[in-house]
Amino acid sequence: MARFHLRVFLALAPWFKAVAFSTDTGAVGSQDLDPLISGFNPRTSGSGGGSGGVRVIQSAESTPATDPDRLADKGTTPWTPTASGAGAQSGAPSYTLNVDSSTAYQTIQGFGGAFTDSSASVFAQLNETMQARVIQMFWGEDGQQYNLARVPIGATDFSTSVYSYNEWAGDYEMTNFSIAHDIPEILPYIKSALGVNDGIEFLATPWSAPSWLKRNNHVRNSLHPGLVQDEAAFEAYALYLSKFVSAMHDEGVEISRMTVQNEPHVAGQFMFTYPSMGYEAEDERDFLCNYLGPQMAKDHPGVAMYVHDDQKMKDEGDTFMVDRMATIMANQECADKYVSGAAFHWYGANLKNYDALASIHETYPDLPLLATEATLKDMTLRPWEEGAKYATDMIGDLNNWAQGWIEWNLLLNSHGGPTCIGPGVGEDDESCWPVGNCDAPLRVEIDEESGDVTEWKVSDSYYHMGHFSRYMPRGSVRVGMEVSQDDATATKGDTDGTHGDDSTDDEPLKATAVRTPSGEVVAVLLNTGTDAVPFTLAVSDGRSVEMQIPPNAIQTLIFDALDGGDELEEAAQVAPAEAHEPSAEATSEQDSDCPYSVFNWVGSVDDNPYFWQSPSFDWNATTTVGVFGDITKSTERIEMRDFAQARGIKVVAGVSPSHIDVNNATARDEWVQETVAYAIDQGLDGMNIDYEGHKPSLTAGFNEVVVELCEAMHAAIPNSEVSIDVPFYPEYEGRNFDYTRISEACDGLFIMAYDGEFWDNIQCAVTNATCSQACAPVDMVEQGIRQYLERDVDASKLYLGLPWYGLKYESFGRNGFSKIPFFAGQIDYQDILAAVDKAGDSGSVTMDEKSKTKVFDCGGLCSQWSDLITDRTDHIWFDDPESLTPKYALASKYGLRGVGMWESTKVTYDPTAHTPDADEMWDSLCQRSD
Repeated sequence: MARFHLRVFLALAPWFKAVAFSTDTGAVGSQDLDPLISGFNPRTSGSGGGSGGVRVIQSAESTPATDPDRLADKGTTPWTPTASGAGAQSGAPSYTLNVDSSTAYQTIQGFGGAFTDSSASVFAQLNETMQARVIQMFWGEDGQQYNLARVPIGATDFSTSVYSYNEWAGDYEMTNFSIAHDIPEILPYIKSALGVNDGIEFLATPWSAPSWLKRNNHVRNSLHPGLVQDEAAFEAYALYLSKFVSAMHDEGVEISRMTVQNEPHVAGQFMFTYPSMGYEAEDERDFLCNYLGPQMAKDHPGVAMYVHDDQKMKDEGDTFMVDRMATIMANQECADKYVSGAAFHWYGANLKNYDALASIHETYPDLPLLATEATLKDMTLRPWEEGAKYATDMIGDLNNWAQGWIEWNLLLNSHGGPTCIGPGVGEDDESCWPVGNCDAPLRVEIDEESGDVTEWKVSDSYYHMGHFSRYMPRGSVRVGMEVSQDDATATKGDTDGTHGDDSTDDEPLKATAVRTPSGEVVAVLLNTGTDAVPFTLAVSDGRSVEMQIPPNAIQTLIFDALDGGDELEEAAQVAPAEAHEPSAEATSEQDSDCPYSVFNWVGSVDDNPYFWQSPSFDWNATTTVGVFGDITKSTERIEMRDFAQARGIKVVAGVSPSHIDVNNATARDEWVQETVAYAIDQGLDGMNIDYEGHKPSLTAGFNEVVVELCEAMHAAIPNSEVSIDVPFYPEYEGRNFDYTRISEACDGLFIMAYDGEFWDNIQCAVTNATCSQACAPVDMVEQGIRQYLERDVDASKLYLGLPWYGLKYESFGRNGFSKIPFFAGQIDYQDILAAVDKAGDSGSVTMDEKSKTKVFDCGGLCSQWSDLITDRTDHIWFDDPESLTPKYALASKYGLRGVGMWESTKVTYDPTAHTPDADEMWDSLCQRSD
């Protein structure tokens, strides 16, 4: 189902006001203290450039000279016709940034940092007010909006002590495993972040096994290989890592990714040592294939395993990561089962190592790549130049297929510590130094006696990072970006998606671009030169604008959509409740005056709470009403439920098991019990299971949880109805469920026969194919029905669901619409009709005979007809009564249980009178007109 994930936006607390400390105590002024104030909320303050131009967010080392920009909103620069040579100043070279949104690459997972023991220690010393400031700076809607987090498994080089979670020698069953070390400081730090951002995804990484499982008998340092080389040790360590995921789950922290080992090449350290454990590539592969992979698949099948987690190169031009990956991936069966991605760090051959990523992507094109560690080491160098290294690396990694970027410590003391890089192994093995050797985006000094913060230093790397993390949300897709110097052939951001940024060249400009889920294009441009650079931003649709970037500066450029993004959905949350008996009327199903049953999806109904009282809302046709959210949240919902049940119409609610481990029998049982209790408490007659984001490894568990819920619901609520939403065709997204078994246990399968070809838009663009953009092409609708019947699903269990909305598409040529590849969002049927009516003779509506779908040609003036349409939208493909009639007729042709829609509230309802658009849609659904 198409549903939006709604996040609660947090307002700035009263303590977010400028504070300045005396520089005599080592403190800094309000700019360093309050990056949030000038930075604003980038995704809610104002909008993108829109059709009128390009919104510019800027940070610069010394521009303006008196108060340099830091994430400053410079306003919107209008689009202008391209003028050859315009903008060149003082003989400076002129550049062109060509953005091509018809070329789409990887999906961005996000940006973030690590919850290290050292950071947690500093965080714990702050008072509550300052802690809240730190959390907002990095994780809040008013700060960096980080959504990826790295969580160490045990001690690291940035810990305050040397520890593991089980130092009981010989405890191979891990009965003494405990994360007690993390409870005082690390977990409160993590939970504070979750308190302002529940979208954080956690990656867990070990630095060392417990000492007694290592050949050197110490957590610090390692031999090569590091683990004791016997079966018992391998099994115990795999269990140890799995136990960590379980323990964090119990604390409310869900680990979704794990790497096998941090920097497995680190072993045999001399003089200055820290927790580590060496693996040759063969050792890492064999441990994953034979021990860790099977253990995690059994205990935590939803956790994605990443390999390597080490440098891209040791020395410029070498094949360190490429060779390790080749060895690990050589066991194809193991790789297919257990390798979900490759992680890497920025250190070796820093800023000159991107060929490694391009090579790995070329060899393993479907393997996700994730940057998992970066930090600046020398705090004495020029701060801006150091911070720009972050931006350089993010551009280089993103342009070479990285899906995300995680920095190391977010918070340290003023000395860059504390750190666990100690003097070596021996009597002082447990010692860690209070000082350190690394920078962090935020460094503070705390007076030991008063507890006051005497220094609060925000590094320039913070602002560079913000140009990405604040404007490139999860789900953004990288698009084509070429940086060319006028009258020159050197380019960056090649359109083949590889070698997107070669930071070894002398060109000052580097750039990358993405398309966001909300339909904006976001480009980040970095100037590492000492001169201002004029440039032309040119979009593939013909729009252009002449701009300039100051010396030593970074800009985020935001302009209107070239296509849209997928809506995020939020899994339904349910809770046990007291029993509530269904009404007597609800125990017998109403007969529809249509030739079949009608599953009436009303979705979230609060925008027009009394729609159901309209004479056009066809209660005579409806046999089941489907809603999302609590019935008891409002009087209007309760009244609708009672009215429906009094007519013998069943009322069900959508629910999802996406948030549980469906392969775990205990988790399934708890969820089933909670869901049944929820249905009883809400006075429902059943449930509808809507399951998105499926992974093939969860197929067996999903089969079980569906069957178990159907059986439990039928036992608890006599004559209840449990249905499941299923895709356009059975194998979509690898959802190769046991449809026969599910259909036998449950009451209905609701075929979501919509968004059928929209999902293939990126493939469509890449292959340069001609694409039909119909939401529900009639041939695909019929093919999907046939495939379910071929799976031995009884026709009497199938509902055919069709769209009561349209899809907006944005073209790149305006030479007809045989190739209009990019989806720009959904639009309700009632809003389409309003736009068509307002357009009059300036627009046209035709029937696409192949798909039996209507096409509204906006006449190039779409935004004038509706504020829901941008002027980039050339066409809207939609279904109306004429196009829906032959599709709904398929239900009768194949003897299906019934039909439905997403959703019936997308037409106009007047509580006191009939509305033509609603009446006609209902007549089409019921086959009342020929």
